Amino acid sequence: MNLFDFSQSESTLSWQAIDDRVMGGVSQSELVATVHKGNSVAAFRGVVSTRNNGGFASVRSSLNSSKQGPIPASAEHLSITCSTSEQFANKSYYLNLRINNGFDGVSYRALFAPKTQIMTFEFTAADFDAVFRGRAVRDAPMLTIANVQQVGLMIAEKQIGPFELFVASIGAF
Repeated sequence: MNLFDFSQSESTLSWQAIDDRVMGGVSQSELVATVHKGNSVAAFRGVVSTRNNGGFASVRSSLNSSKQGPIPASAEHLSITCSTSEQFANKSYYLNLRINNGFDGVSYRALFAPKTQIMTFEFTAADFDAVFRGRAVRDAPMLTIANVQQVGLMIAEKQIGPFELFVASIGAF
């Protein structure tokens, strides 16, 4: 099932930027509807800076805002279908998940590195690492895909400069 189908431009409306500005940094990002290679997609784009101890940019949305609603109990995988442009093909991103609707707390993240061709990355719960503000959380509860309440995208790891990721969809199955 598609959690977010970005061929529908309104799918980007529930997403909000949560960049390192929450800690005094100056990185900036957004998720906006656009057209890439003739397809309607969402663009996660912006600039990462390490000024003022920054270094990450992210966006997220609650599944409560998604027209699809909660993830079915039988779901065991998440997927993201995406691509990038040649100038950003060396960047990697995280698919971030939260099992509550809180602003802060433990999140679960899986790394992926898109190329210029459209690719679908598939993840199981075991592919996600529990983190709190970028640091590993060893005693976090095991992730269950059906418990996911928020979905996000992040670029971090001091990948300084502009970035752009084109996302066609995020799904659960």
